[in-house]
Amino acid sequence: MSNYAKGYRFERKLKKMYEERGYYVTRSSGSHGVDLVAVNMFLEPKVVFINCTTKGKTRKEIEEFLKLCRKFGATPAYATRVKRKTVVTEGKV
Repeated sequence: MSNYAKGYRFERKLKKMYEERGYYVTRSSGSHGVDLVAVNMFLEPKVVFINCTTKGKTRKEIEEFLKLCRKFGATPAYATRVKRKTVVTEGKV
């Protein structure tokens, strides 16, 4: 399986996970710093920018992601895989 296919599959899994929690989720095609945008207007107005990776990110990539989150008032979430399990860190990256 190609890296693109692995990344796409991982993003789809996260999208489904957030949708099951009541979020509307859209996927950003291409590499723009934000892979998924999740919005939940039911419990509280909340926007989450999700950055997905299977290999890790550089400090510069993380700083740019956090800057983008601050600019739009979104909660940052960083999703990765550890020993075949999905780990999402939301609110602090």
